[in-house]
Amino acid sequence: MRLLNIDTLLASTASLLSMALQACLELSHGFKLHYKQPAEQKKIALELIMS
Repeated sequence: MRLLNIDTLLASTASLLSMALQACLELSHGFKLHYKQPAEQKKIALELIMS
């Protein structure tokens, strides 16, 4: 029986972590990230994490 390969596991884990982080940031900052472009989301997320 073959288990999931490591690449698939890492990719899905990274995807889940990314979605969870975005959800937490949206909840804690009034959903303002939801309406921004992806590049703007990353910039805001980094600013929030660094502050």
